[in-house]
Amino acid sequence: MGVVIIHSHLHPGGVRTVIENQITALGSMKSKVLVGASDVAQISGANIEVIPELNYLNPDMTRQAYLDLYNILMQKIKQVISDDDIIHVHNINLGKNPVATLVLSDLAKNNQAYYNHCHDFAEDGRPDNLKFLKYIIEDCFGRNLAEVMYFNRPNCMYAVLNKRDFKFLTTQGIDIEHIQFLPNCVSHIGCTFKRSKQECLDLINVDSSKQTIVYPVRVIKRKNIGEFILLASIFTEYNWCVTLAPRNPEEIVEYKKWQLFCQENNIEIFFEIGKKLHFDEVMNIADRLITTSVQEGFGMAYLEPWLYDKSIFGRDITNITEDFKSCGLDLRDCYTSLNIYENDFANYASALQKKYILEILNNLGLSAQIRQLPELAPLLKDIDKNIVNKNKHIVQKCYSIDAYAKTLKENYAKITKSISSS
Repeated sequence: MGVVIIHSHLHPGGVRTVIENQITALGSMKSKVLVGASDVAQISGANIEVIPELNYLNPDMTRQAYLDLYNILMQKIKQVISDDDIIHVHNINLGKNPVATLVLSDLAKNNQAYYNHCHDFAEDGRPDNLKFLKYIIEDCFGRNLAEVMYFNRPNCMYAVLNKRDFKFLTTQGIDIEHIQFLPNCVSHIGCTFKRSKQECLDLINVDSSKQTIVYPVRVIKRKNIGEFILLASIFTEYNWCVTLAPRNPEEIVEYKKWQLFCQENNIEIFFEIGKKLHFDEVMNIADRLITTSVQEGFGMAYLEPWLYDKSIFGRDITNITEDFKSCGLDLRDCYTSLNIYENDFANYASALQKKYILEILNNLGLSAQIRQLPELAPLLKDIDKNIVNKNKHIVQKCYSIDAYAKTLKENYAKITKSISSS
């Protein structure tokens, strides 16, 4: 038995990190990686094969082109997999490539061992993705979307990151015996770069006399960058840094508007520091980490900082963090809402967020009032090292690569056992 890992791409980001950890966890088990595009030639421990038809799908193709693509992709995948392989697919139902969704679904229904690893869902705030899935699968192929995306078979298991996603799959008709928990693991390998903290601060031109707050994120809409900028405009005693620009052309347009807004209004944000610094260096220069995100698949931002002996401040997405808290993680410095002008700031459209930020900038009394909000109190006090040490121990225990490997192999074993007994 081998494992064939399938995803749209291997560009830097959360899913690639999960795949790399997955390969490490599998150890000596034979594994292959099939992707539509890759920034790397190899991952240690696994061979990478690029099948372009797995990549994000062009929404402007003809119906016949989609039908032809199905046959091409099915043929290419069948040439790579063996009958006794487990196909481990990542985010196949997200709607980035509905033809691939259909191909992998049909392979699963032909008794191929199938492990559907769900990091995100098209149904969770991605209406365009869901519309694309419906168009391709129902309009072009005449198939039932729900039956393609979610089905119960002895050879199929669904991996979810948390209780929220478990509940979601049950609402889609998946029996609980076909759903397995597989929380992401968190690791701190250590920086291979030798630049000191001061050298890194100098490289990105920040004031080393101030403490530095870092939002280690690619700035897309759900990361709620407006709230980050609001805080930066009020708590000017800190350096405020964010790591990466978006890739999506539509997201880039809004991102550039925020950059221009900061430039025109003298709000000092250090954008794209991740282009100059390795991730470990980013974590090293941070005195504390922040998240203002309103939607996450897993919530790595709440776990990683502690391994670097850093704390996390910002927005608490409770349906994500409930699993972490049940393990004992202390997130007391995070808030569930930030009410500005009698509403949660995250609920405002970006234009209104900009309007309110300008009003606050021009009203010292209002700015001082917001500084004293209880939700923002952690920014006015020192970090509690006891909490940092406690949380670090919890993350090391509950979300280690060893714990991940044990769960993953147990889940695979359940698939093979289910097949043999059916």
